[in-house]
Amino acid sequence: MKTLFHEILAWFVATATLAVAGFFAVSALVESTTNRGYELHLRLIRFHGGEAVRAYEHGGEEELAALLGRIRSAYDFHAVLTDREGHPLSGPPDDFASLIDCARRRRVFADFTRRALVLAHPVDGEHWFFLLLPASTSASGRACAAT
Repeated sequence: MKTLFHEILAWFVATATLAVAGFFAVSALVESTTNRGYELHLRLIRFHGGEAVRAYEHGGEEELAALLGRIRSAYDFHAVLTDREGHPLSGPPDDFASLIDCARRRRVFADFTRRALVLAHPVDGEHWFFLLLPASTSASGRACAAT
């Protein structure tokens, strides 16, 4: 009886260990592939983020607004350049501080208040550049819980 108990216990421990290892492996795989569908968008945001900062530094709010308008008309995305605290440098005042908190954890996430998928990129340590894809365009994305 003692050997049967040990055999069952060993099988249980092996099965539980395998299940936990499988869970962590699948979780890591899902986390690493979350951004894969958005690789092109992430390249765009890096490029346009630098372009937006140069436009703002060279021509101020007017030149930045013109660039953001061109981005919106070309891609149908809402683009926003903010300072490091989340205050937009062009356009209507809106608070993007909560998005910056989320963007520090992941670059692609859902924002249910704006009904958009958000792609974020820090630019030069002083600015954040956001692309907000309308909910109809964005089929998936992990939500970022407000803190």
